[in-house]
Amino acid sequence: MTEHHAISRRAFTLGLGLAALSPLASLPETAALGIGPRAAFADDAATASVSLDNFVIRLRPAGYFRTASVNQDGNVRGNVCHLFNDGTSSKLILENVTTKNDDTNWYAIRTLLNFEEHKKTGYSIWSVDDDSDKDGKVIHVWGGEYDNKPSRAFAFERQSNGTYIIRDRTVEKETEKKDIKYLAIESNGEDQDNNKICHKSKSIPWELELIGYDMKKNDATVSSLDWITYSSYVDGPCWMKYVDDNKFLDELSIPGTHDSGTCSVDNDTEPQSSQVKCQQDYIPAQLLEGIRYFDIRLGKGDDPGIDHGIFYLLKKDGNYLHLSDVIGYFKTFLNENPSEALIMLASRGNDEATDESITTAFAKVMADNPNLFYTSSHVPTLGEVRGKIVLLRRFGLAGNSVSGHTWGLDLTQWDDKIKAHSGQSMCLVQDARGFEAIGETGNEEPYCTKVYAQDKYKLTGTDKLSWVDNALKETTGRTRNKVDVVDDAGATVQVQERCWSINYTSCTGLSHGGNPFTSARVVNEHLYKSPYINPQRQRENKVRLPQAHWHHRIRLC
Repeated sequence: MTEHHAISRRAFTLGLGLAALSPLASLPETAALGIGPRAAFADDAATASVSLDNFVIRLRPAGYFRTASVNQDGNVRGNVCHLFNDGTSSKLILENVTTKNDDTNWYAIRTLLNFEEHKKTGYSIWSVDDDSDKDGKVIHVWGGEYDNKPSRAFAFERQSNGTYIIRDRTVEKETEKKDIKYLAIESNGEDQDNNKICHKSKSIPWELELIGYDMKKNDATVSSLDWITYSSYVDGPCWMKYVDDNKFLDELSIPGTHDSGTCSVDNDTEPQSSQVKCQQDYIPAQLLEGIRYFDIRLGKGDDPGIDHGIFYLLKKDGNYLHLSDVIGYFKTFLNENPSEALIMLASRGNDEATDESITTAFAKVMADNPNLFYTSSHVPTLGEVRGKIVLLRRFGLAGNSVSGHTWGLDLTQWDDKIKAHSGQSMCLVQDARGFEAIGETGNEEPYCTKVYAQDKYKLTGTDKLSWVDNALKETTGRTRNKVDVVDDAGATVQVQERCWSINYTSCTGLSHGGNPFTSARVVNEHLYKSPYINPQRQRENKVRLPQAHWHHRIRLC
């Protein structure tokens, strides 16, 4: 029986690009028992006020789709703080401004623009309009550094369920509880664009998501321990550890990013107009947010640069991103989180690379990391590949480096198949059948691995919706059959077919003046409401979901 379950809001934090390998999912035992994962972990979460100094975060009202941002994604003096479905100014830094002999941790909230390039612009302090303590006053961004004004200091009080109550310091005397104001939103708390953030006498719970550390620190992203201790998402980055070992990967909803690593691109424009930028977080942050499928496109060099067409991608430090960097990110994450498995679709990204150069580069990577990759064409169970990278390949094999490697599932016909395909159904880009070694036994076993893809990208976000929905519907309804595989002697063996389904939701909209950033604003909210992904919300026909449904480990990005 096909199972459908609600998704986590963390599903949409990356925003621009999704690669879901089938919409099926397995949930942890706590969810099966009807206990929300957040509640199940509440005993392990800190309930007292904890130090959040120098964390880069996102904030959203608990259970909401939209994130706290700044009007027009800018830091113009006096700009209004509001909810927005996606924005470059949704990344915030908490700066400790606690006074001497104060037992409460107080923070100035600062908006970061272009966190990817380490830029912290001026006029970024959150503050109440006119420093007023009047109920309902709107929060703005104002100038300079913290200046001891009480309206620019906020306390984050962690609750037992992992959410935070946020109050400002407009009242000096803590005994005057009736005058304390809390961070809240206007318009009766509706989850809608441009809903202003204000302070009110009545509190609401906020979800806090960690993105990284302040640029003054060496660590680019937070560790698992930090995530579990401080974030509202107390399950941390390790959702796969709650999934049964015997589940085949094509039975799981596996979140991924299209053109992974395009958070920062050489010679590119701002994300609101970029045709290249497809995410707002770097690969290390994506790993911590639950992403497990990565679309890596390789360019020129012995250590190939990662590219999107003619544009090469940058790391957070401003240097170029290379294959060795990506593999380093993956190794670090898997060493720290051995319960997880990653899928890497490697492609030749532009004409500066050749099949021979990419083959040679990958041969060296696999030789240097003999136990890191799963390279069989069989679809594995999760138990077989925990701690490994499952390799899918869109580059041809060439040169003397080919021997000695299985090289992963061959998807080199992807582009030709997609080009020849008509209609809005998913395209069958591979039907691989044969005998191949699996695991460490060396025994060759029969397999049938089919790969379906939805990769339509030259259209607007609105036009993309039907393609995404059709792919979800088709994948959900697909039946896996017994098929024939012929051995070397001509004998026929029947095997169970396995089916990858790759559903890309990013698009350019270039012909209509759009881009991946603006298109994602349309597609992501549609996915949030999709009956295929979030049936609980469909049944309730409400904006907000019950708390227990918000942290199932199914993430789509």
